[in-house]
Amino acid sequence: LALSIILVYPVAEALNTNSADFESSTQQFVTVSSNSSLDLMNQMTIESWVKWESTDSDQGIVTRWNADSNQRSYALRWYDEGGSKKLGIMLSTDGSAFGVKSVSFTPTLGVWYHVAATYLANSGEVKFYVNGAEYLPDFSAGTGSI
Repeated sequence: LALSIILVYPVAEALNTNSADFESSTQQFVTVSSNSSLDLMNQMTIESWVKWESTDSDQGIVTRWNADSNQRSYALRWYDEGGSKKLGIMLSTDGSAFGVKSVSFTPTLGVWYHVAATYLANSGEVKFYVNGAEYLPDFSAGTGSI
C-alpha cells in the first residue's frame, strides 16, 4: 500500500484550484476523516509538493497522529534539530512511543519541492526523496523503533 496525501504547509498563494495556501501564522490545516485504510505501518510512502514561505518554525507536512488511543500514527515533518534543518518521518504503532529518522534538508524559499519518505517495516528501512533524488537518513531518535 502507498499513501499519497497532499497536505502542504505553508505554501505560496494558490493562484489555481489545484493547490492550497496555508499561512503558518493562522495554524491552517486540512482534516481527512480517519478510517482503517490509513493504518499503514508495514510499508508506506508519504509524499507531497511543498513550497516554503519561511523556515523559521517546525512544519508538519502530512500527519496522522493520535496520542490518546492505541492507533498507528505517522508524520512527515520539516523541523530544526539543534540548528540543523531536517526532513523527517515519525512512526508509532500505538500513538505514544515513537521513532524518528530524518535527513538534513534546507529548502530554498519560494521553490516547489516534491518530498517523499518510504518505510519498510520488515527491515526498518527509511528513504527520503527530494525531487526524485534519494537521501538516506542521517539522524535517528525517539523511544520507539522505526
